[in-house]
Amino acid sequence: NIASESYMDIFNSVSEAIYVLDENGFFIDVNKGAEKMFQYDKDQLVGQTIQSVSAPEKNNLKEFEKILKRVSKTGTQVSFDFWAVRKNGEIFPKEVFVNRGKYFGKDVLIATARDITEKNQAEERIKLKNEELQKINAEKDKFFSIIAHDLRSPFAAFLGLTQLMVQDLPSLKLDNIQEIALLMRESATNLHRLLENLLQWSRLHQGMIAFNPHQFLLLDKVNSSMESVLEVAVNKGVEIVINIRDEMVVYADENMLESTVRNLVTNAVKFTEKGGKVLISARTNEDGYVEIAVKDTGIGMNKKMLDKLFRIDELNCRQGTEGEPSTGLGLILCKDFIDRHKGDIWAESVELMGSTFYFTIPNRAVVSN
Repeated sequence: NIASESYMDIFNSVSEAIYVLDENGFFIDVNKGAEKMFQYDKDQLVGQTIQSVSAPEKNNLKEFEKILKRVSKTGTQVSFDFWAVRKNGEIFPKEVFVNRGKYFGKDVLIATARDITEKNQAEERIKLKNEELQKINAEKDKFFSIIAHDLRSPFAAFLGLTQLMVQDLPSLKLDNIQEIALLMRESATNLHRLLENLLQWSRLHQGMIAFNPHQFLLLDKVNSSMESVLEVAVNKGVEIVINIRDEMVVYADENMLESTVRNLVTNAVKFTEKGGKVLISARTNEDGYVEIAVKDTGIGMNKKMLDKLFRIDELNCRQGTEGEPSTGLGLILCKDFIDRHKGDIWAESVELMGSTFYFTIPNRAVVSN
Protein backbone atom coordinates (compact mmCIF):
# COMPACT_ATOMS: atom_id res chain seq x y z
CA ASN A 1 0.00 0.00 0.00
CA ILE A 2 0.95 3.69 -0.23
CA ALA A 3 1.85 4.00 3.48
CA SER A 4 4.17 0.99 3.26
CA GLU A 5 5.85 2.34 0.12
CA SER A 6 6.36 5.76 1.75
CA TYR A 7 7.86 4.13 4.82
CA MET A 8 10.30 2.11 2.71
CA ASP A 9 11.26 5.20 0.68
CA ILE A 10 12.10 7.10 3.87
CA PHE A 11 13.76 4.02 5.40
CA ASN A 12 16.12 3.65 2.45
CA SER A 13 16.79 7.34 1.85
CA VAL A 14 18.68 7.72 5.15
CA SER A 15 22.44 7.56 4.58
CA GLU A 16 23.18 6.08 7.99
CA ALA A 17 22.75 2.35 8.53
CA ILE A 18 19.38 1.42 10.04
CA TYR A 19 18.47 -2.10 11.04
CA VAL A 20 15.42 -3.53 12.75
CA LEU A 21 16.14 -6.19 15.37
CA ASP A 22 14.22 -8.41 17.71
CA GLU A 23 15.23 -8.49 21.37
CA ASN A 24 17.63 -11.38 20.69
CA GLY A 25 19.59 -9.38 18.11
CA PHE A 26 18.23 -11.02 14.92
CA PHE A 27 17.95 -8.75 11.89
CA ILE A 28 14.32 -8.30 10.79
CA ASP A 29 15.00 -5.61 8.20
CA VAL A 30 17.86 -3.35 7.08
CA ASN A 31 18.02 -0.25 4.89
CA LYS A 32 20.28 0.58 1.94
CA GLY A 33 22.71 2.34 4.32
CA ALA A 34 23.24 -0.93 6.22
CA GLU A 35 23.77 -2.85 2.98
CA LYS A 36 26.42 -0.31 1.96
CA MET A 37 28.06 -0.38 5.40
CA PHE A 38 28.37 -4.17 5.61
CA GLN A 39 28.58 -4.84 1.82
CA TYR A 40 25.87 -7.51 2.14
CA ASP A 41 22.49 -7.56 0.43
CA LYS A 42 19.40 -7.32 2.61
CA ASP A 43 18.57 -11.00 1.97
CA GLN A 44 21.99 -11.98 3.30
CA LEU A 45 21.49 -10.02 6.53
CA VAL A 46 17.85 -10.64 7.42
CA GLY A 47 17.61 -13.58 9.78
CA GLN A 48 21.22 -13.22 10.90
CA THR A 49 22.30 -11.95 14.34
CA ILE A 50 24.64 -9.11 15.26
CA GLN A 51 27.24 -11.81 15.85
CA SER A 52 27.42 -12.36 12.06
CA VAL A 53 28.81 -8.82 11.55
CA SER A 54 30.87 -8.67 14.74
CA ALA A 55 34.66 -8.44 14.35
CA PRO A 56 36.23 -11.57 15.90
CA GLU A 57 37.30 -11.12 19.53
CA LYS A 58 36.67 -7.34 19.42
CA ASN A 59 33.30 -7.15 21.20
CA ASN A 60 31.65 -8.46 24.36
CA LEU A 61 28.63 -10.02 22.64
CA LYS A 62 27.03 -11.24 25.85
CA GLU A 63 27.06 -7.68 27.16
CA PHE A 64 25.42 -6.42 23.95
CA GLU A 65 22.71 -9.08 24.24
CA LYS A 66 21.96 -7.82 27.76
CA ILE A 67 21.81 -4.24 26.44
CA LEU A 68 19.29 -5.19 23.73
CA LYS A 69 17.05 -6.98 26.22
CA ARG A 70 17.21 -3.98 28.59
CA VAL A 71 16.20 -1.56 25.83
CA SER A 72 13.39 -3.91 24.77
CA LYS A 73 12.13 -3.98 28.35
CA THR A 74 12.59 -0.35 29.43
CA GLY A 75 12.42 1.58 26.16
CA THR A 76 15.40 3.69 27.22
CA GLN A 77 17.80 4.60 24.37
CA VAL A 78 21.30 3.15 24.63
CA SER A 79 24.41 3.98 22.58
CA PHE A 80 27.68 2.06 22.35
CA ASP A 81 30.68 1.51 20.08
CA PHE A 82 30.79 -1.75 18.17
CA TRP A 83 33.60 -3.28 16.08
CA ALA A 84 32.08 -4.66 12.90
CA VAL A 85 33.41 -6.55 9.88
CA ARG A 86 32.46 -5.99 6.25
CA LYS A 87 31.94 -8.74 3.68
CA ASN A 88 35.48 -8.09 2.36
CA GLY A 89 36.94 -8.71 5.83
CA GLU A 90 37.65 -5.07 6.67
CA ILE A 91 37.21 -4.37 10.38
CA PHE A 92 35.86 -0.97 11.37
CA PRO A 93 34.37 0.78 14.41
CA LYS A 94 30.80 2.07 14.39
CA GLU A 95 28.70 4.04 16.83
CA VAL A 96 25.30 2.42 17.47
CA PHE A 97 22.11 3.94 18.93
CA VAL A 98 19.35 1.49 19.90
CA ASN A 99 15.71 2.46 20.61
CA ARG A 100 12.52 0.52 21.13
CA GLY A 101 9.95 1.08 18.39
CA LYS A 102 7.25 -0.29 16.13
CA TYR A 103 7.68 -2.08 12.81
CA PHE A 104 4.34 -2.46 11.05
CA GLY A 105 2.64 -2.79 14.42
CA LYS A 106 5.22 -5.16 15.92
CA ASP A 107 7.41 -4.26 18.91
CA VAL A 108 11.04 -4.20 17.73
CA LEU A 109 14.42 -2.63 18.37
CA ILE A 110 15.52 0.01 15.87
CA ALA A 111 19.26 0.61 15.64
CA THR A 112 21.05 3.34 13.74
CA ALA A 113 24.80 3.16 13.15
CA ARG A 114 27.53 5.24 11.59
CA ASP A 115 31.08 4.40 10.68
CA ILE A 116 33.43 6.24 13.08
CA THR A 117 36.74 5.15 11.52
CA GLU A 118 37.69 8.73 10.61
CA LYS A 119 36.59 10.00 14.02
CA ASN A 120 38.72 7.38 15.79
CA GLN A 121 41.69 8.13 13.54
CA ALA A 122 41.33 11.85 14.20
CA GLU A 123 41.13 11.24 17.95
CA GLU A 124 44.20 9.02 17.77
CA ARG A 125 46.09 11.69 15.82
CA ILE A 126 45.10 14.29 18.42
CA LYS A 127 46.17 11.96 21.22
CA LEU A 128 49.57 11.35 19.58
CA LYS A 129 50.02 15.09 18.94
CA ASN A 130 49.20 15.88 22.57
CA GLU A 131 51.67 13.26 23.79
CA GLU A 132 54.30 14.67 21.42
CA LEU A 133 53.66 18.23 22.61
CA GLN A 134 53.88 17.15 26.26
CA LYS A 135 57.20 15.43 25.54
CA ILE A 136 58.55 18.46 23.67
CA ASN A 137 57.47 20.83 26.45
CA ALA A 138 59.08 18.62 29.09
CA GLU A 139 62.30 18.49 27.07
CA LYS A 140 62.30 22.27 26.58
CA ASP A 141 61.70 22.85 30.31
CA LYS A 142 64.74 20.72 31.12
CA PHE A 143 66.69 22.37 28.32
CA PHE A 144 66.09 25.90 29.60
CA SER A 145 66.83 24.77 33.16
CA ILE A 146 70.25 23.55 31.99
CA ILE A 147 70.89 26.73 29.99
CA ALA A 148 69.96 28.92 32.98
CA HIS A 149 72.35 26.95 35.17
CA ASP A 150 75.18 27.25 32.64
CA LEU A 151 74.64 30.97 32.16
CA ARG A 152 74.88 31.59 35.87
CA SER A 153 78.48 30.38 36.28
CA PRO A 154 80.18 32.53 33.59
CA PHE A 155 78.09 35.55 34.63
CA ALA A 156 79.16 35.04 38.24
CA ALA A 157 82.81 34.85 37.16
CA PHE A 158 82.44 37.95 34.99
CA LEU A 159 80.76 39.94 37.79
CA GLY A 160 83.39 38.75 40.25
CA LEU A 161 86.19 40.06 38.04
CA THR A 162 84.50 43.43 37.56
CA GLN A 163 83.95 43.67 41.32
CA LEU A 164 87.63 42.95 41.90
CA MET A 165 88.60 45.76 39.53
CA VAL A 166 86.17 48.20 41.16
CA GLN A 167 87.52 47.49 44.64
CA ASP A 168 91.25 47.03 43.99
CA LEU A 169 91.99 48.93 40.79
CA PRO A 170 94.23 51.57 42.47
CA SER A 171 96.43 48.87 43.97
CA LEU A 172 96.58 46.61 40.93
CA LYS A 173 99.67 46.43 38.74
CA LEU A 174 99.43 46.56 34.96
CA ASP A 175 100.16 42.82 34.70
CA ASN A 176 97.28 42.10 37.11
CA ILE A 177 94.91 44.32 35.13
CA GLN A 178 95.93 42.66 31.89
CA GLU A 179 95.38 39.20 33.41
CA ILE A 180 91.91 40.19 34.65
CA ALA A 181 91.08 41.72 31.27
CA LEU A 182 92.05 38.50 29.51
CA LEU A 183 89.86 36.46 31.88
CA MET A 184 86.97 38.87 31.33
CA ARG A 185 87.41 38.63 27.58
CA GLU A 186 87.41 34.83 27.75
CA SER A 187 84.29 34.85 29.91
CA ALA A 188 82.54 37.34 27.62
CA THR A 189 83.49 35.28 24.53
CA ASN A 190 82.02 32.12 26.05
CA LEU A 191 78.87 33.96 27.06
CA HIS A 192 78.52 35.46 23.59
CA ARG A 193 78.94 32.05 21.93
CA LEU A 194 76.34 30.48 24.23
CA LEU A 195 73.83 33.28 23.75
CA GLU A 196 74.41 33.29 19.97
CA ASN A 197 73.68 29.55 19.80
CA LEU A 198 70.65 29.97 22.04
CA LEU A 199 69.31 32.80 19.87
CA GLN A 200 69.87 30.79 16.68
CA TRP A 201 68.13 27.73 18.14
CA SER A 202 65.18 29.83 19.31
CA ARG A 203 64.81 31.60 15.95
CA LEU A 204 65.07 28.30 14.07
CA HIS A 205 62.25 26.74 16.09
CA GLN A 206 60.09 29.81 15.58
CA GLY A 207 60.57 29.56 11.83
CA MET A 208 62.46 32.86 11.75
CA ILE A 209 65.61 31.51 10.07
CA ALA A 210 65.26 31.21 6.30
CA PHE A 211 66.49 28.04 4.62
CA ASN A 212 68.13 29.01 1.31
CA PRO A 213 70.18 26.13 -0.10
CA HIS A 214 72.23 26.48 -3.26
CA GLN A 215 75.32 24.89 -4.76
CA PHE A 216 78.80 26.20 -3.82
CA LEU A 217 82.38 25.08 -3.23
CA LEU A 218 82.75 23.39 0.15
CA LEU A 219 86.41 24.30 0.84
CA ASP A 220 85.82 28.05 0.56
CA LYS A 221 83.00 27.92 3.09
CA VAL A 222 84.93 25.70 5.53
CA ASN A 223 87.87 28.14 5.37
CA SER A 224 85.63 31.13 6.10
CA SER A 225 83.98 29.32 9.02
CA MET A 226 87.41 28.79 10.60
CA GLU A 227 88.24 32.48 11.04
CA SER A 228 86.84 32.75 14.56
CA VAL A 229 88.15 29.32 15.64
CA LEU A 230 91.76 29.61 14.48
CA GLU A 231 92.76 32.17 17.10
CA VAL A 232 91.47 29.93 19.90
CA ALA A 233 93.24 26.90 18.41
CA VAL A 234 96.54 28.77 17.99
CA ASN A 235 96.41 30.10 21.56
CA LYS A 236 95.76 26.58 22.85
CA GLY A 237 98.44 24.98 20.65
CA VAL A 238 96.03 22.80 18.67
CA GLU A 239 96.67 22.34 14.93
CA ILE A 240 93.75 22.46 12.49
CA VAL A 241 94.24 20.61 9.19
CA ILE A 242 91.74 20.81 6.31
CA ASN A 243 91.76 17.99 3.75
CA ILE A 244 89.02 18.81 1.22
CA ARG A 245 89.33 18.77 -2.57
CA ASP A 246 89.19 22.21 -4.20
CA GLU A 247 86.45 21.17 -6.65
CA MET A 248 84.10 19.49 -4.14
CA VAL A 249 80.65 21.12 -4.12
CA VAL A 250 77.68 20.91 -1.77
CA TYR A 251 74.05 21.97 -2.02
CA ALA A 252 73.34 23.65 1.31
CA ASP A 253 72.38 26.77 3.21
CA GLU A 254 75.67 28.67 3.61
CA ASN A 255 74.93 30.09 7.07
CA MET A 256 73.77 26.75 8.46
CA LEU A 257 76.78 24.93 7.05
CA GLU A 258 79.18 27.53 8.46
CA SER A 259 77.54 27.34 11.89
CA THR A 260 77.67 23.52 11.87
CA VAL A 261 81.36 23.34 10.91
CA ARG A 262 82.27 26.12 13.34
CA ASN A 263 80.48 24.44 16.25
CA LEU A 264 81.99 21.02 15.57
CA VAL A 265 85.54 22.37 15.19
CA THR A 266 85.16 24.60 18.26
CA ASN A 267 84.16 21.51 20.27
CA ALA A 268 87.05 19.50 18.83
CA VAL A 269 89.54 22.20 19.88
CA LYS A 270 87.89 22.49 23.29
CA PHE A 271 88.35 18.79 24.06
CA THR A 272 91.85 18.44 22.56
CA GLU A 273 94.94 19.03 24.66
CA LYS A 274 97.86 21.25 23.70
CA GLY A 275 99.89 19.71 20.87
CA GLY A 276 96.87 17.87 19.52
CA LYS A 277 95.33 18.03 16.06
CA VAL A 278 91.90 18.52 14.46
CA LEU A 279 91.37 17.17 10.93
CA ILE A 280 88.48 18.31 8.71
CA SER A 281 87.87 16.07 5.70
CA ALA A 282 85.11 15.31 3.20
CA ARG A 283 84.14 12.58 0.75
CA THR A 284 81.14 11.63 -1.38
CA ASN A 285 79.39 8.58 0.08
CA GLU A 286 77.49 5.78 -1.69
CA ASP A 287 74.18 7.70 -1.37
CA GLY A 288 75.56 10.62 -3.37
CA TYR A 289 75.75 12.86 -0.29
CA VAL A 290 78.87 14.67 0.87
CA GLU A 291 80.09 13.25 4.18
CA ILE A 292 82.10 15.75 6.24
CA ALA A 293 84.18 14.55 9.18
CA VAL A 294 85.73 16.52 12.04
CA LYS A 295 88.29 14.28 13.77
CA ASP A 296 90.32 15.21 16.84
CA THR A 297 93.06 13.61 18.93
CA GLY A 298 91.40 14.73 22.15
CA ILE A 299 90.12 13.12 25.32
CA GLY A 300 87.27 11.23 23.63
CA MET A 301 84.01 10.01 25.14
CA ASN A 302 82.59 6.86 26.66
CA LYS A 303 79.36 5.23 25.46
CA LYS A 304 77.23 7.00 28.07
CA MET A 305 78.43 10.38 26.83
CA LEU A 306 77.90 9.38 23.19
CA ASP A 307 74.31 8.36 23.92
CA LYS A 308 73.56 11.83 25.32
CA LEU A 309 74.75 13.71 22.24
CA PHE A 310 72.23 15.68 20.14
CA ARG A 311 69.52 15.33 22.82
CA ILE A 312 67.79 18.43 24.11
CA ASP A 313 66.92 16.74 27.42
CA GLU A 314 70.47 15.47 28.01
CA LEU A 315 72.78 18.40 27.34
CA ASN A 316 76.44 17.72 28.08
CA CYS A 317 78.00 20.18 30.54
CA ARG A 318 81.47 18.63 30.37
CA GLN A 319 84.36 21.09 30.60
CA GLY A 320 87.14 21.28 28.00
CA THR A 321 90.74 20.27 28.62
CA GLU A 322 91.54 23.73 30.00
CA GLY A 323 88.27 24.23 31.86
CA GLU A 324 86.38 25.70 28.89
CA PRO A 325 82.61 25.68 29.51
CA SER A 326 80.32 23.53 27.39
CA THR A 327 76.56 22.96 27.29
CA GLY A 328 76.04 20.75 24.24
CA LEU A 329 73.70 23.39 22.79
CA GLY A 330 75.93 23.77 19.75
CA LEU A 331 75.41 20.09 18.88
CA ILE A 332 71.64 20.47 19.19
CA LEU A 333 71.84 23.38 16.76
CA CYS A 334 74.02 21.34 14.38
CA LYS A 335 71.48 18.50 14.36
CA ASP A 336 68.61 20.89 13.65
CA PHE A 337 70.55 22.43 10.75
CA ILE A 338 71.49 19.05 9.27
CA ASP A 339 67.91 17.80 9.65
CA ARG A 340 66.80 20.72 7.50
CA HIS A 341 69.11 19.38 4.78
CA LYS A 342 67.66 15.85 5.14
CA GLY A 343 71.13 14.73 6.20
CA ASP A 344 72.46 12.73 9.14
CA ILE A 345 74.82 13.62 11.98
CA TRP A 346 76.55 11.21 14.34
CA ALA A 347 79.73 10.67 16.33
CA GLU A 348 82.26 7.93 17.00
CA SER A 349 84.66 8.04 19.91
CA VAL A 350 86.93 6.06 22.21
CA GLU A 351 87.74 7.50 25.62
CA LEU A 352 91.25 9.04 25.71
CA MET A 353 91.66 8.35 21.99
CA GLY A 354 89.77 11.19 20.35
CA SER A 355 86.41 11.68 18.65
CA THR A 356 85.10 12.01 15.11
CA PHE A 357 81.88 13.85 14.26
CA TYR A 358 80.28 13.16 10.89
CA PHE A 359 77.46 14.84 9.02
CA THR A 360 76.03 14.50 5.52
CA ILE A 361 74.57 17.08 3.15
CA PRO A 362 73.53 16.90 -0.52
CA ASN A 363 75.82 17.89 -3.38
CA ARG A 364 72.93 18.75 -5.69
CA ALA A 365 69.40 20.15 -5.54
CA VAL A 366 67.55 17.28 -3.85
CA VAL A 367 66.31 19.23 -0.81
CA SER A 368 63.03 21.15 -1.01
CA ASN A 369 62.28 24.29 0.95
